[in-house]
Amino acid sequence: MGAEHVGLLFHTKVRWLSRGKCLFRLYELRVEVEIFLRDNENNLYVHFDNEEFVMMLAYLADIFGRLNEMNQSLQGRDVTVSDVQDKLAGLSARIEVWQARIKAWSTASFPFLDEHLQTQRIELPIGIKDCITRHLDNLSAEFKSYFDDAPLDVPRHKDPFNAKIEPTEDEAEELAELKVSKTMKLVFSNKEDHSTFWLPVQDAYPLLSKKASVMLIQFTTTYLCESGFSDLATIKTKSRNRLDVGNDIRLAVSKTEPDIRGLVR
Repeated sequence: MGAEHVGLLFHTKVRWLSRGKCLFRLYELRVEVEIFLRDNENNLYVHFDNEEFVMMLAYLADIFGRLNEMNQSLQGRDVTVSDVQDKLAGLSARIEVWQARIKAWSTASFPFLDEHLQTQRIELPIGIKDCITRHLDNLSAEFKSYFDDAPLDVPRHKDPFNAKIEPTEDEAEELAELKVSKTMKLVFSNKEDHSTFWLPVQDAYPLLSKKASVMLIQFTTTYLCESGFSDLATIKTKSRNRLDVGNDIRLAVSKTEPDIRGLVR
């Protein structure tokens, strides 16, 4: 049919990003799907002739797309606890903007829905608006029930030069010395990754470095476990089911590149 995609995607329960992707693809192929259903005498094609159904499909593709973006931003080896806290607080703030916009009849936060309304030159029906409003209210309440909505303090390891010195803390002297060091401030500002700053200074500032390391090495999400399981599934196949994969997994999940030439030599 000359479509951009060659097939539909299907949702699988074990792949947590698949819901958004299948909705995204279904919306993009809605015309082709309608033609296919009509040609095969399947009565489901009538839904794609229904403007309200297409609007809700567009909205769901938008909202799941936003949640997928947030989920993916929490993945990665170098994501820290404070990074995750910032992302979650940011999503909570975004939801409030979405709620305010939809109550003002603006669909600017939902690209697919907004594009559909402009293309068809129609207004958002009040029934759809009320439905989206209720959904966002429920989403906001559900989100806040999982995550604390209290304001976050900037962690010391992310901004030690503006941190408050507490005389009763063991690392107070180290922090006082670090804050007046122009050299350390310049080095810190040039580092993209906080761990590359705190690890090399553990001899000069052992207490501060240790506290920062504790924050940086915490497991923030299940990403590392899931990526490790994916590596295990690749290594330990049916034909290699008796393989002791301990060393293989250690090599697979490590960021260290093996010196193959050196090993061969």
